[in-house]
Amino acid sequence: LKAIILLLVLSPLLGQDRSLVFSTGAPDGTEGHSIEFNGITGTSLSDRIFISNNMVLEALKVYAEASTAPAMARIILQADDGGLPGEEIYSWTIDVEEENHGNNYFLIITTDLCIYLDAGNYYWLTLHADDPDSQISWYYSNNATFTYTTSSDLGANWETPSVGNCGALSVWAE
Repeated sequence: LKAIILLLVLSPLLGQDRSLVFSTGAPDGTEGHSIEFNGITGTSLSDRIFISNNMVLEALKVYAEASTAPAMARIILQADDGGLPGEEIYSWTIDVEEENHGNNYFLIITTDLCIYLDAGNYYWLTLHADDPDSQISWYYSNNATFTYTTSSDLGANWETPSVGNCGALSVWAE
Protein backbone atom coordinates (compact mmCIF):
# COMPACT_ATOMS: atom_id res chain seq x y z
CA LEU A 1 0.00 0.00 0.00
CA LYS A 2 2.85 2.39 0.84
CA ALA A 3 4.47 1.65 -2.52
CA ILE A 4 1.25 2.46 -4.38
CA ILE A 5 0.81 5.74 -2.48
CA LEU A 6 4.45 6.66 -3.14
CA LEU A 7 4.03 5.86 -6.84
CA LEU A 8 0.90 8.03 -7.06
CA VAL A 9 2.62 10.94 -5.30
CA LEU A 10 5.77 10.74 -7.45
CA SER A 11 4.15 9.97 -10.82
CA PRO A 12 3.56 13.66 -11.75
CA LEU A 13 7.24 14.32 -11.10
CA LEU A 14 8.36 11.39 -13.23
CA GLY A 15 6.00 12.09 -16.14
CA GLN A 16 7.08 13.82 -19.31
CA ASP A 17 6.19 17.47 -19.89
CA ARG A 18 4.32 17.33 -23.20
CA SER A 19 2.63 20.48 -24.32
CA LEU A 20 0.69 22.05 -27.09
CA VAL A 21 3.14 24.90 -27.78
CA PHE A 22 1.33 26.56 -30.69
CA SER A 23 -2.15 26.25 -32.12
CA THR A 24 -4.37 28.28 -34.39
CA GLY A 25 -7.30 26.12 -33.33
CA ALA A 26 -9.31 24.00 -35.72
CA PRO A 27 -10.44 25.89 -38.82
CA ASP A 28 -14.01 27.22 -38.98
CA GLY A 29 -14.56 26.06 -42.57
CA THR A 30 -12.88 24.61 -45.60
CA GLU A 31 -11.64 27.80 -47.26
CA GLY A 32 -7.93 28.38 -47.24
CA HIS A 33 -4.67 29.46 -48.80
CA SER A 34 -4.01 27.96 -52.23
CA ILE A 35 -0.67 26.14 -52.37
CA GLU A 36 0.47 25.01 -55.80
CA PHE A 37 3.51 24.37 -57.96
CA ASN A 38 3.72 25.99 -61.41
CA GLY A 39 6.93 24.70 -62.96
CA ILE A 40 9.70 26.84 -61.49
CA THR A 41 7.29 28.99 -59.52
CA GLY A 42 4.68 28.12 -56.97
CA THR A 43 2.75 29.60 -54.10
CA SER A 44 3.90 28.74 -50.60
CA LEU A 45 2.81 29.81 -47.14
CA SER A 46 4.75 29.92 -43.88
CA ASP A 47 3.35 30.37 -40.34
CA ARG A 48 5.49 31.89 -37.59
CA ILE A 49 5.53 30.09 -34.25
CA PHE A 50 7.18 31.15 -30.99
CA ILE A 51 8.85 28.74 -28.55
CA SER A 52 9.01 30.03 -24.98
CA ASN A 53 10.94 27.12 -23.38
CA ASN A 54 13.64 24.72 -24.57
CA MET A 55 11.68 21.88 -26.16
CA VAL A 56 11.93 18.84 -28.41
CA LEU A 57 9.40 18.77 -31.25
CA GLU A 58 6.88 15.94 -30.90
CA ALA A 59 4.21 16.41 -33.55
CA LEU A 60 2.68 18.76 -36.11
CA LYS A 61 -0.95 18.83 -37.22
CA VAL A 62 -1.68 20.70 -40.47
CA TYR A 63 -5.26 21.33 -41.56
CA ALA A 64 -5.17 21.00 -45.35
CA GLU A 65 -7.02 19.34 -48.18
CA ALA A 66 -5.84 18.04 -51.54
CA SER A 67 -7.41 19.75 -54.54
CA THR A 68 -5.77 17.18 -56.84
CA ALA A 69 -4.95 13.50 -56.51
CA PRO A 70 -2.26 12.81 -55.58
CA ALA A 71 -1.21 16.01 -53.87
CA MET A 72 2.33 15.88 -52.57
CA ALA A 73 3.30 18.53 -50.02
CA ARG A 74 6.62 19.45 -48.54
CA ILE A 75 6.41 20.63 -44.94
CA ILE A 76 9.50 22.53 -43.80
CA LEU A 77 10.49 23.63 -40.30
CA GLN A 78 12.70 26.69 -40.69
CA ALA A 79 14.69 28.95 -38.39
CA ASP A 80 13.81 32.63 -38.26
CA ASP A 81 16.07 34.87 -40.35
CA GLY A 82 15.35 38.49 -39.49
CA GLY A 83 11.59 38.00 -39.35
CA LEU A 84 11.33 35.70 -42.39
CA PRO A 85 11.68 31.94 -42.91
CA GLY A 86 15.37 31.07 -43.01
CA GLU A 87 17.54 27.98 -42.82
CA GLU A 88 15.78 24.64 -43.13
CA ILE A 89 15.89 22.61 -39.93
CA TYR A 90 13.94 19.59 -41.16
CA SER A 91 11.42 18.71 -43.86
CA TRP A 92 8.82 16.05 -44.57
CA THR A 93 7.14 15.02 -47.82
CA ILE A 94 3.49 14.05 -47.39
CA ASP A 95 0.75 12.79 -49.73
CA VAL A 96 -1.96 15.14 -48.44
CA GLU A 97 -4.84 13.14 -49.89
CA GLU A 98 -3.58 9.81 -48.52
CA GLU A 99 -2.67 11.12 -45.05
CA ASN A 100 -5.94 13.03 -44.47
CA HIS A 101 -8.09 9.91 -43.99
CA GLY A 102 -11.17 12.15 -44.41
CA ASN A 103 -10.30 14.31 -41.40
CA ASN A 104 -9.01 17.37 -43.34
CA TYR A 105 -5.73 17.36 -41.45
CA PHE A 106 -2.57 15.33 -41.42
CA LEU A 107 -0.39 14.56 -38.45
CA ILE A 108 3.40 14.31 -38.51
CA ILE A 109 4.94 12.51 -35.52
CA THR A 110 8.52 13.65 -34.82
CA THR A 111 9.38 11.94 -31.53
CA ASP A 112 12.10 9.79 -33.12
CA LEU A 113 13.91 12.76 -34.69
CA CYS A 114 15.09 14.75 -31.62
CA ILE A 115 14.46 18.15 -33.22
CA TYR A 116 15.45 20.71 -30.58
CA LEU A 117 13.65 24.05 -30.38
CA ASP A 118 15.42 26.77 -28.39
CA ALA A 119 13.62 28.98 -25.87
CA GLY A 120 12.80 32.53 -26.88
CA ASN A 121 13.03 31.88 -30.63
CA TYR A 122 10.68 32.15 -33.57
CA TYR A 123 10.41 29.31 -36.08
CA TRP A 124 8.50 29.03 -39.33
CA LEU A 125 6.42 26.12 -40.58
CA THR A 126 6.17 26.22 -44.37
CA LEU A 127 3.94 24.33 -46.81
CA HIS A 128 5.01 23.91 -50.47
CA ALA A 129 3.44 21.78 -53.19
CA ASP A 130 6.06 19.15 -53.99
CA ASP A 131 5.30 18.45 -57.65
CA PRO A 132 3.79 20.27 -60.66
CA ASP A 133 0.43 18.49 -60.45
CA SER A 134 -0.24 19.15 -56.76
CA GLN A 135 -2.73 21.72 -55.55
CA ILE A 136 -3.46 22.01 -51.86
CA SER A 137 -5.74 24.18 -49.77
CA TRP A 138 -4.24 25.02 -46.34
CA TYR A 139 -7.31 25.95 -44.31
CA TYR A 140 -7.45 29.40 -42.73
CA SER A 141 -6.82 29.72 -38.99
CA ASN A 142 -9.97 30.37 -36.99
CA ASN A 143 -8.98 33.97 -36.18
CA ALA A 144 -6.89 36.72 -37.73
CA THR A 145 -4.19 37.20 -35.08
CA PHE A 146 -1.35 35.08 -36.44
CA THR A 147 1.81 36.08 -38.32
CA TYR A 148 2.45 34.46 -41.69
CA THR A 149 4.16 35.16 -44.99
CA THR A 150 3.73 34.01 -48.58
CA SER A 151 6.05 33.26 -51.46
CA SER A 152 5.35 33.04 -55.18
CA ASP A 153 8.67 31.34 -56.00
CA LEU A 154 8.67 28.27 -53.72
CA GLY A 155 10.32 30.11 -50.84
CA ALA A 156 13.26 31.69 -52.66
CA ASN A 157 11.82 35.09 -51.65
CA TRP A 158 9.21 35.89 -49.01
CA GLU A 159 6.71 38.74 -48.78
CA THR A 160 6.68 41.07 -45.77
CA PRO A 161 4.93 39.11 -42.97
CA SER A 162 1.26 39.83 -42.38
CA VAL A 163 -0.99 39.38 -39.38
CA GLY A 164 -4.22 37.61 -40.27
CA ASN A 165 -5.63 34.17 -40.96
CA CYS A 166 -2.58 31.97 -41.39
CA GLY A 167 -2.65 28.28 -42.26
CA ALA A 168 -4.35 26.28 -39.49
CA LEU A 169 -1.98 24.07 -37.50
CA SER A 170 -0.96 22.78 -34.08
CA VAL A 171 2.53 22.04 -32.73
CA TRP A 172 3.36 19.78 -29.77
CA ALA A 173 6.69 19.56 -27.96
CA GLU A 174 8.06 18.32 -24.64
